[in-house]
This record gives sequence, structure tokens and C-alpha cells, in this order.
Amino acid sequence: MVYRGSVYNVSNVVVFTTRNEAVSADKQVTDLRGFDKKQFNQLLDQEQSVFVRQVFMLDDREVVYQAQDVDSWSDFNKMNKRFESAAKDFTKFLADKKKTQLKLK
Repeated sequence: MVYRGSVYNVSNVVVFTTRNEAVSADKQVTDLRGFDKKQFNQLLDQEQSVFVRQVFMLDDREVVYQAQDVDSWSDFNKMNKRFESAAKDFTKFLADKKKTQLKLK
């Protein structure tokens, strides 16, 4: 798989997971999985904007899908929709051995 100029060998990936996290100015990490509008807005009340990182984990390798400052629930919700869609597509890709394994003759 080629992503943002890097080549990843995904044919032998055993564990695929995702991380959705906020990183505060003091480098404290908050897991955002399952956050609803009220919880996210409470986080925004503490910080004016939140740096959100959304990551695919391929075994122990981290592949950052997107990372940006977010200052509204609407922007965070849009990020989540893109991330969830990409994770679904990537899961389908990993499940298809014909796509992930190259046979040379």
C-alpha cells in the first residue's frame, strides 16, 4: 500500500486498529472514541481548539490518516465521517488477499 509517499507492506498485518485522540497543548492525550457533541464541546471549553489525530495501527506501526486543529463539533464530526469511511474501506482491502498479496512468476 502506498500512502502519502510511503510504502507499507500490509500483506502480513495481523492486527488492524484505529486511534482517535486529542492532544492538548501540554501533550496530554485524550481518547475521543465514542465522544458525543456534549463531551467534545466540554473539551473545547477547556481548550479553544483541539489537535485531533486519527491513526491506523498496522500491528505496531502507526499510520496517521489525518491530524489537524479542530475548533468546532461540526469539523470534528466531518473528520470522523472521513476516518470511519476510510477505516471501512481499508478493512475491506485487508480482507481481500488477492489485493494485498502480490504473486510473482
